[in-house]
Amino acid sequence: MTGLDGHGYHTVCIGGVGFFNKQSPLGSVLPALFAESHWHPSLGVTDPRSTEHQVRLARDILARVSPSRRVFLFLNVSALHQPNYFYLPGAREDSVESQAAALAYVDSWLPALFEAVQRRGPALVVLCADHGTAYGEAGYMGIALGTLSSGPCPMRSSSCPGGRHE
Repeated sequence: MTGLDGHGYHTVCIGGVGFFNKQSPLGSVLPALFAESHWHPSLGVTDPRSTEHQVRLARDILARVSPSRRVFLFLNVSALHQPNYFYLPGAREDSVESQAAALAYVDSWLPALFEAVQRRGPALVVLCADHGTAYGEAGYMGIALGTLSSGPCPMRSSSCPGGRHE
């Protein structure tokens, strides 16, 4: 982050999972890399409205920082982490279907974030979850399985021809 600071960026982290909660030495490492960092239970994995809270906070920050200053915003999307069953009405445990419902919930809040970024001006935004979860793929269930799989990494930038790259 110091490299971005040196190029005039205000660096911001909006955490979601425990790696960002500042409640332990491990939970303090990543937030300390940013000029501004945020974590609260309402931004975390157990709040069914976490993405709403994260996006509202991001919009407030983007509106507060002077438009003459670039912003690097790192948002750790907590809704995609377990538990996610509460995004699927009637579900009592996590599943492929509840993961898909969590993703749909997250997607419903992204337009508000992208609108704020466009309105604001120079900003670099990274959205990510901290890991995937296997729900039976290749016989695996859970996390931290020591397997590696990857998919397309969509990017949108005004500097990319056509505005989008995968």
